[in-house]
Amino acid sequence: MPVSAIDVGSQPLVFDEYLVKKPNETFVIPIKGDSMIEAGIFDGDLAVVERSSKAKAGDFVIANVDNEFTLKELVRDRGQYALKPHNQKYPLIHPQGNLQVIGILVGLVRRYKT
Repeated sequence: MPVSAIDVGSQPLVFDEYLVKKPNETFVIPIKGDSMIEAGIFDGDLAVVERSSKAKAGDFVIANVDNEFTLKELVRDRGQYALKPHNQKYPLIHPQGNLQVIGILVGLVRRYKT
């Protein structure tokens, strides 16, 4: 059965408290492009990112790869780290030089109506 809004309770949900566990280490960036649409991340969404260089395979990360910033899934491929887009139109990204993880995606915000 659907839950009535009245049944939810009287405690307000504060998005900052829900999404941001480390305020001094958290930032928000707008998403541009379609490389993550199969993961449900769309152009215009806002990515909530916790600054960290200690990502593990399977994390969605903001990374600087070959001097370009991107949001992708960190994966292991042939013993090396790579970045996986979630859109079949795009190939796996194998860094030609530098791969630096800037932060880990911890939340996503989407506005449906302007």
